[in-house]
Amino acid sequence: MLNNQAILDARKLSSGKDGQLFVEHPETGEMIFLAECNTFNVAMNVTNTDYQPVGSPLIFGVETGVSFTMTMTDAVIREDLIMKPILDMIQKGITPNYTFQGALKRQYDGAETRQILRYCIPDGTFNLMNVVPGEVMTRETAWRINSFPEYQEYFKTA
Repeated sequence: MLNNQAILDARKLSSGKDGQLFVEHPETGEMIFLAECNTFNVAMNVTNTDYQPVGSPLIFGVETGVSFTMTMTDAVIREDLIMKPILDMIQKGITPNYTFQGALKRQYDGAETRQILRYCIPDGTFNLMNVVPGEVMTRETAWRINSFPEYQEYFKTA
């Protein structure tokens, strides 16, 4: 079978410079651009269990669940949006949750993909201070997304 599709239009490729991460302000609900974030990753983790019926050499994978995670690294500039509220709530025995939005906007045509990540809670180790002389201070955080990511916008086939 021949591939009749056009040659790849490299102008439509996205790179890291096209990405942005936003967090919802805990009091106003306004989405605030996290310019200090230099990397973030949103992932889907599918859990399967094996099932092998009697007499079958084939072991089947049966999906038992799905979870979503986000990790990010940010330069230490401000602590009022995420870190201080987390520590304040945890001291009171409250599990904080956040809403994030991840976005990619292509420079070529302005097309955008945007996902809303609701009910994100801290997951695993949070760097509170990571000090290395001569280096920019950064902080790594990990989040469990306790909802299905929602597409607000998405790239479409042209």
